[in-house]
Amino acid sequence: MFELQEKIRQCKTMAELDELRLPIVKASKEASIAECNDTQNIFRKQKNRIKRHGGVIG
Repeated sequence: MFELQEKIRQCKTMAELDELRLPIVKASKEASIAECNDTQNIFRKQKNRIKRHGGVIG
């Protein structure tokens, strides 16, 4: 789950974030609830950050 969280933080576009949705769902089946919540929060924050920058960061 930690590796996915790092990948989420490195995403620069919404398309990159969307590609990680399925791996997140698969990994969440083995992870603890706290890890899932952390990952969801990181995903949401990164998505909002990308939206604030007009769809692309950088």
